[in-house]
Amino acid sequence: MKFAATPQLLVLLSLLLRAAPSNADVCTDYIVIEDGIILLTEDTECPCNGSTLLELLTGATLDLNGYELKCDQASKVACVSMMGEGATLRGPGTLSNCAGGILVGGEGSHIVKGVAMANSNILVENSPWNEVDSNTLEGGSIQVVGSEYTTISNNVISFDDISSGATGAAAILLDTASSTSIVEYNQVLSSSGNGIQVDSAYVHVLENMISNVDGGGVGIQVGTQGRFVLVKENGVKGTDQDCIHISGADVEVLENMVRDCGGNGIYVDTDAERPTVKENQIDNVPKHAIVVESQDEVVKYNTMTCFGGDSGIAVSTEGGIVSDNIEDATCPESATEEEEDKVESSDASAKPTATPTATPTATPTAKPSATPTATATATPTEKPTATPTATPTATPTATPTATPTATPTPPTATTNTKEVDASAKTEPPPAPASSSTKKPKSTKKPKSTKSPKAPKRRRKIL
Repeated sequence: MKFAATPQLLVLLSLLLRAAPSNADVCTDYIVIEDGIILLTEDTECPCNGSTLLELLTGATLDLNGYELKCDQASKVACVSMMGEGATLRGPGTLSNCAGGILVGGEGSHIVKGVAMANSNILVENSPWNEVDSNTLEGGSIQVVGSEYTTISNNVISFDDISSGATGAAAILLDTASSTSIVEYNQVLSSSGNGIQVDSAYVHVLENMISNVDGGGVGIQVGTQGRFVLVKENGVKGTDQDCIHISGADVEVLENMVRDCGGNGIYVDTDAERPTVKENQIDNVPKHAIVVESQDEVVKYNTMTCFGGDSGIAVSTEGGIVSDNIEDATCPESATEEEEDKVESSDASAKPTATPTATPTATPTAKPSATPTATATATPTEKPTATPTATPTATPTATPTATPTATPTPPTATTNTKEVDASAKTEPPPAPASSSTKKPKSTKKPKSTKSPKAPKRRRKIL
């Protein structure tokens, strides 16, 4: 049976929640709440005999207040249904034993925030202007069906399509009738399907992190109905197939970082039209870094390293713009698993190598020329002549000449611009190298005397 809540009844309900430890007077088949607030004061278990455990109508708020609301037995019903307009489900708190999870419908403008669930989903169905924010779903997903102007942000999801029973094969799914929506700042820690799948127009997919996508899934997929979609500043790592797959028209793929893909880094298939792929960083892919099979493409300013294809970019059509990209198929041999987990670009590994070139060249020319001569002239009459001559000649000559010349050369080979070639010629200056080699020659004279060896033998005899 249903109860139409009045302000007086809401006050009574709040008193019952405080007075009855079991909340037995509140748990019925389901409660309909309108224009009021329920604040949980303890973990609450209710029988789940109807279609939903609790239904929130226009203006109603359920504050879990850090507690758990659950069905008394495993059930397929929804823990909370939100109908009407402007209802709020607020955490922190947990919903459990309800496979139906949270159902958001009605006229919309609902808020679901800060709720934790296991093996259940959040379904937004035929309801516009809703906000799903800062929720944690272990084994579940967020499905948006026929709901425009939806914002999905700051959620943490580990998706399992078997345990959750979700109809869509993605941790976050927007169907063909959920246009003008935003998917941002979410973390997909794992997924047995796709990470994020967009089949609607005018959707922004911004600054999400997707990893550990198995089951033949793709990190981010934009379907044929995904027109004018923006995919920007996302991080995708560890997928069974392509990291990003585009099939829609007028899609922009900008400033994303992808690596450890099972297929290609970014794949634009024949169904796509007029794609734009700019300023992306692709690393460690077994196939091509970027594949474009559509027409009128723009592919510029991308950086591609450690790819398995015969080229970084594979374009099967003519008439597009492909320029100013950087390709380097070589893979670093000294890369460790800990460094790969940081999801950093290859440029970050080049920065440490740039600093030694400045420091070793400056120090041997300025300071070592003064200090070794001063110490050598003051001490050769005594015994420490062996130590200053051995150490300065071995260390400064070996380290500055070996490391700066070996490491900076690969980046200069990858770039095809004139500016970088000019800078590559100026990086190893001949003057510091010659000065560093001339000074050790003056220090070789004490070696020829071999005077330090005799005192060492006499000490051993004593």
